[in-house]
Amino acid sequence: MEFFILISDKEVLVKFIQKPKLKHMYMKIESKDCILVKANAKLSQDYIKEFVYSKKSWLEKHLKSFSKTSISNDEFIFLGKVHKLDTFGLKADTLADFYKHQAKLFIPPLFTQYAKTMNLKPKQLSFRNNKGRWGSCSYKNNISLNINLMKAKEEEIVYVIVHELAHIKHKNHSKTFYDLVERYLPNYKLLEKGLKKIQ
Repeated sequence: MEFFILISDKEVLVKFIQKPKLKHMYMKIESKDCILVKANAKLSQDYIKEFVYSKKSWLEKHLKSFSKTSISNDEFIFLGKVHKLDTFGLKADTLADFYKHQAKLFIPPLFTQYAKTMNLKPKQLSFRNNKGRWGSCSYKNNISLNINLMKAKEEEIVYVIVHELAHIKHKNHSKTFYDLVERYLPNYKLLEKGLKKIQ
């Protein structure tokens, strides 16, 4: 079931997925033009509309911030800027390869620089395509970074590098850990917020 609602003078598509076993209703912003609602199949379209409209203030706020990084099907984000796919001779299904190639070129020099600055010695740097974490550091100090970091601005990529390097010394997210991160990036909280806006 699909229908449109008016939010901030703009029509937004609502996709309603019926799940017979669901006891609660769930809502997620998929893009600046689409909201996904999952709920029990017994609920009517009118009830769903009423529910969505009851969250109008929340939706207006989050759709506004969401739209800052939302892109069209013929666009992609690279180093914090929106580009047309055809400008780089790319297609949507080749983006992962592009990000992986660029990550291997762009990130290692920064990684080496900050490892030296922080006087920390990672055993290995690797890359992966993941929709979850931006990076990870194993107990053996092997660091893995997400190729989708190439969507971020350079200073946001640096934050993830410093964050994972700091885990070599502190295998947690304690105050001591963040004190170490802050020593090298006093504005790390702002950089964290920037990363959360990236799809």
